[in-house]
Amino acid sequence: MVDRKMAPPVRPFDRLVMPAEIVEHLPNGITLHYYDGGSQDVTMMYYMMPMGVADASHPALPTLMTRLMRLGSAGYSGEALADGYDYNCFAVNNVVDAHYCGFSVAAINGYLDAALPLFADMVQNPVLDEAAFEGMRRRYAVEVAQNRSRVATIASDELTALLAGRLHPLARYVTAENVAEADISAVRDFYREASSSRGVHVFIGGRLGDGVIERYRYMLMSVPAATQAAPAATPVFEAEPPQRVVLHGSDYVQAAVAMGLPAVGRSHADYNNLRLAVVALGGYFGSRLMSNIREEKGLTYGISASLSGMPEGAYIQIGAQCSNENVDVVIDEVKHEMRRLAHEPPRGEELERVKRYVSASLASTLDTPFTIIGYHRTHLLVGTPDDYFEAQLRAINALTPDVISEMAQRYMQGDDARIVVAGNVRSA
Repeated sequence: MVDRKMAPPVRPFDRLVMPAEIVEHLPNGITLHYYDGGSQDVTMMYYMMPMGVADASHPALPTLMTRLMRLGSAGYSGEALADGYDYNCFAVNNVVDAHYCGFSVAAINGYLDAALPLFADMVQNPVLDEAAFEGMRRRYAVEVAQNRSRVATIASDELTALLAGRLHPLARYVTAENVAEADISAVRDFYREASSSRGVHVFIGGRLGDGVIERYRYMLMSVPAATQAAPAATPVFEAEPPQRVVLHGSDYVQAAVAMGLPAVGRSHADYNNLRLAVVALGGYFGSRLMSNIREEKGLTYGISASLSGMPEGAYIQIGAQCSNENVDVVIDEVKHEMRRLAHEPPRGEELERVKRYVSASLASTLDTPFTIIGYHRTHLLVGTPDDYFEAQLRAINALTPDVISEMAQRYMQGDDARIVVAGNVRSA
């Protein structure tokens, strides 16, 4: 019998190793990445065209295009595509990132011969029908309006503008109004550019034996070769000066607080240590922010801190929702915990909790062939160094209170924070 009153034993992980992907450069210019593993006869594919939100003239275009592509191709109506995917156990979803857009596909390998021709026709010959576009655009505008009604979304979008710079392409956000402004000609132009630009990447993970990878490769080889150069790189972030912005709404029941600080990028020697310090501050349930602001003071249901790194730059972001009356208290307590992290860093059991949490999170990327190929996809999306997995392990194993203290002192000065409050508050 298991004694449920006694905690199970905990031990460090054995050596963690990220399996390498196999990379092929196909004659038509597509770069194919794949990892063969797992016991189940299933696969996951990401088909990524080299145009994303940062590269579009309008921030809604990548989503509008990928959704519209699923509503009909030269050989199949939208209904036939949907029915064919469902019948052949081929789940297709659109995916939009900063510099790529396309589709994720979960498939059962035994149905690939029937499903892959549908996908190939959808990618190569979408109809991009105007009538279908109008209905889809209206539905998307409703989704956007609902999302923009959330104070957390409003505060987070404004904070991104402060951290990236208001004129940066990634500082733009989608509203119902600018969805309504997009027209079918812009979507068609965006498709022509995205589909013909060099730099298409396809990631496939799962059980790839018995001719499975050959089926995918054959489908990909049917895609015409790209004719245009890849999009130009977007500029680096140029953060606005430290400031506090209040976005007032008289009908907001509660407030959202978003705080951010510019940070070093993923290739910097401090990045992994800084990430661990941010986890200690607010990156897991037992973090300093959760223990103080949620558990002790009951000011919020949840509060979190994260470090985001992209090719254009990086930043620390802290977010919480609270009553309109407690905004100032929450901001003051966040600054207090930043100072305390610098002068009273985690030690003993608290430090071990941080290390165990980040170790388990890192180990989870090895769970399945899907998570493994997803890791390699992220490497392309955010520009991680080649040894990023191993560098994270080294940082975890070498983590000390002094390291966290140094990172907090160097990068977490509360007075340098950009602060956004969205709520029924006129000053904060």
